[in-house]
Amino acid sequence: MKKFLGVLLSVCLLLGLTAFPAAASGETSDRVMFVQCDTQNMTANFYFTPNPGAYWSEMGIYTEPQDGWDQDSSGKLVRLSNIVPSSLWRVGPSSMTDGDGKVNGTQILDSHFEFTAGVTYYVYMCYYDGANWNVIPDYYSFVFEDGPADGDVFDEDQLVLHADMNNTKITTDAGAGSFFEVTFDSIYASGTPDDGCYRRDFNQNVKRNASSTVLGIDNNGGEIGISFQGYRWNGGGTDENFYFTGEAEGCDGIYLISKTGETARAEVEYSLYRYQVIIPAGFDGYVSIPNTRIGKGNSEESVGNYDHSADQYILYWSPSLFVQTKTADAADVNFNAFGSLFYKVGENAPVPGDDAADQIEELLGELPESINAANMQSVKETLDAVSELLTANPDLEEQFAAQYQAALSAYNAVAAVVADMDEAIADLADAEMNEANEAAWKEAIKELYSIIASAEEDGVDVSGLKEEADAYAADFAKAYGYAWNTVKPGIPVILVFWPPL
Repeated sequence: MKKFLGVLLSVCLLLGLTAFPAAASGETSDRVMFVQCDTQNMTANFYFTPNPGAYWSEMGIYTEPQDGWDQDSSGKLVRLSNIVPSSLWRVGPSSMTDGDGKVNGTQILDSHFEFTAGVTYYVYMCYYDGANWNVIPDYYSFVFEDGPADGDVFDEDQLVLHADMNNTKITTDAGAGSFFEVTFDSIYASGTPDDGCYRRDFNQNVKRNASSTVLGIDNNGGEIGISFQGYRWNGGGTDENFYFTGEAEGCDGIYLISKTGETARAEVEYSLYRYQVIIPAGFDGYVSIPNTRIGKGNSEESVGNYDHSADQYILYWSPSLFVQTKTADAADVNFNAFGSLFYKVGENAPVPGDDAADQIEELLGELPESINAANMQSVKETLDAVSELLTANPDLEEQFAAQYQAALSAYNAVAAVVADMDEAIADLADAEMNEANEAAWKEAIKELYSIIASAEEDGVDVSGLKEEADAYAADFAKAYGYAWNTVKPGIPVILVFWPPL
């Protein structure tokens, strides 16, 4: 089974098959891995959430899936002093490192690892808990290519979530101008497992490398203003306060992103000696703040982007959320997320119908003449993009429905064949080709060829699949000394004549 899935890995992940389970990039905050690539410097930031109790971790990065990977495998990258509960490692070529093996103050895992743009990599991890090695199940796969660029639409899957903030409720008295401030330290009080999470030892690398800070806000009351504020930590002590800066021509925008996908640049106003982001009544979503809009001090003259390039600050020393009412209604806010992004969010502009039609036509034109196992992943991505555009522009369905449905049917036919072939050998996932399994392998290979023959009769393009069945057949012949569809040598053949002589 290893050989079959090694070639058709993308197909199996697409179908959710379980032979090599993968941690998808779309998992929520407890996901195993998130990777941000930089093709200019050829480095990758790996954010991960290791298991509690880990003394240190080891990571392996490969260009092919590994069978039976563990801490003794070759090619692993080693880092002692694992950061708990979360960490960010940066991996890159030796030319990027300084004398201490760091890039811009960030530790490099292995100064000799070099990525190749466009290549798919498979990441495995294990950790030592003080007594035993524990292999983290599954792997994470990614293509080494640049992630979202500044100005892209907010993608919740790319959010590095530091904490859910215990879904803290913040309220004020009724009346315009009422305010309340809640400190993060009061949410995660001293002595709890999260004590110190927002001080110097929590996610230093994430805070140094992130481009944006994200707050999850559910406003159940009237319009409010909020400010994210606290002390700046300079590595040896606090360095004044941090607050939002005001709007200025050409500065990076603070954006509101609703849970339903609408994105808009936030209004910012100066009130009660600080700049505040205005949150409309009923808003439920995220506030994405470029770190360039987090300045030093609360002066009304502090506007536009703040330049942090000359300092080594780490934000979030004893941070807090300040809430002020803007109407006669009392504030009623749920604070339910605190995280980071590695890019600055931009506007989610609606796509006009004519532009959408052009995009759909261009996407459908990219589809191959014949859909098969080798190209079905890229086909799925194209069809998903077309489906999204058609959903947003229902008036275009009649124009493109026939072409879209034809491609979707062809894709589904190939996907079904791949699923059937995987199921045919599912019971032999870890089975050797030995005497005990001879009959089972023979029957499984027979089933593979039967599935392919039936698919060919139905007009399905089986390119690549027959070659994989042939590879199994060749392995069978090598292991047992005869072809799977012939009689095993040494077994007597009884000839029966009819009528009798």
